[in-house]
Order: sequence, then C-alpha cells, then structure tokens
Amino acid sequence: MTLSSKLASPDTPPSSSFPATSGPLRKTLWVARQGNPSGGSFAFVLAGYGDAWPTHELARGFRPERTVYALQPPHSITRGASATLSSLTEEYVRCLRERQPSGPYCVGGYSAGGPMALEIARQLRAQGEEMRLVALLDPLFAHYRALATLGYRAMKRAIQAIDPLAKGRRIRVLRILDAMVRDEGLETHLKLLEGHRPEPYPGEVVLFQTRTSFLLRPPGVIAQWRRIAAGGLRVRYAPGTHHSFMRPPHVLELARLLDAHMGEAGQPARA
Repeated sequence: MTLSSKLASPDTPPSSSFPATSGPLRKTLWVARQGNPSGGSFAFVLAGYGDAWPTHELARGFRPERTVYALQPPHSITRGASATLSSLTEEYVRCLRERQPSGPYCVGGYSAGGPMALEIARQLRAQGEEMRLVALLDPLFAHYRALATLGYRAMKRAIQAIDPLAKGRRIRVLRILDAMVRDEGLETHLKLLEGHRPEPYPGEVVLFQTRTSFLLRPPGVIAQWRRIAAGGLRVRYAPGTHHSFMRPPHVLELARLLDAHMGEAGQPARA
C-alpha cells in the first residue's frame, strides 16, 4: 500500500526558509518551476521541509524551459504513519510518474535527499525507464550506519540544550542548526535511511561536493560512492559550504552546473 500524497495544499509552499510543520499540509510532489514539455525536467528530493524556499531559488537558476519538481516526505508519515525506505521511494516514484509518465528522467537530492534520489533512480530503472542524470548534492554519508544517526541525535540534544541559553541572540549558525534539528521532513529521511547500505547502482552518478562543510564528513565517503556507482562516478565541486551552496548567491551557480549536466546527458535545451 502506497503512502497518500493527495494532501490539500497548493503546489507551491510558502516562502519561508524553514516552513512551520504546523502550517498547511503540502504535497509530496510540487512544482518549483514550470517549463515546457520539450525542455526536460529535473526531480529534486529535498533533505527536509526546510529546503522548500532554497528549492525555489535553485529552480530559478535553470533555463526557463526546464521544469523542476520538488519531492518531500508526506506529512502523514511525519505525523505517525508507518513507512519504510522502500515504500517512501515507491511513493516518490508514483508521484513523479503522475506528472511525467515516462522517461528519460533526471533526478537529484540534497544531503539526506541524495540517497533517496539514488533509490528513486533504481526503481525507475527497474521499471524499464531511462535515467539521464542522477545527481547527489553534497551527501555527508554514503552508508547511514548507526554512527551517523547517533551523531545527528547527539547534535540535536546539544542544540536543544543550548537553544534556551541562546534565545534572543541572533547567532546565525545556531538558528540554522536549531531549524535543522526541528525539521520533521529531515527527521523522516534520516529515520528511514538508518542502517541503509546502498546496493551498486548500474548507471553513472554525478556527485556535487562542496570544498568545506559545517558538518565533518567521514573519511572515505568518495571511495564508498565510487563502489556504489557501478556505471561510474563523476565528482564536481560546487561553491560554498554544505549549507550555503543551496542559498544565494551560490545556489544559482549550482543550478547552472546541474542544467549543464542535463544538457550533456541529452536533455533538450534551447541556448
């Protein structure tokens, strides 16, 4: 049984950097930018609900003819409904195929959304669809072992302890981290990814990595992705840090890089 995505909400979420989860329910798939049928589309998996507004900024950087879809966990599962990694991936695939019934497809995901995008690509290939681009946007882990989730939970407890002491102070990094650990969409992805070890993917994967990160990547993560990407791994560097490359001004350069890779992969685009 698939998860319900027919939530009573507009396609476009409110323009807030970290939309409140108590606000209107949002669809599993919404349109960040509507292009034209011949322009090609990019399906982007958010790390969590807090990436809704940056996704609009990302979409602005693509050529006007591109369509950009955004995928995020249904609120039904963040509010208690049970799910598995496989069932959420199936729901993402179902919602995407409702909008775009057949390939070729271009998919990508940011941070914890990266492994989700890879699983979407895996399911689409298993259904006989062509994958033109699989893009991982600065994922911090390839394998979400217990250590990764334990580290996140330890950070969450630390931020929750610090937050009352810092209340009223405009410390940007604390506000960012506080919003992150309160993000129910991110929490859902991390919960379902816990213990996940991706099987080799037969196609090519493009990994976009920032040169610095506000979280420390484990050593050997690139080597792990090379073993997973059986069809080859291309590593591209994006400007900014793990957080800032999805925000202006860096996000527009990231969008141009993605758009260029769509063109290299054969997705039509007018100059």
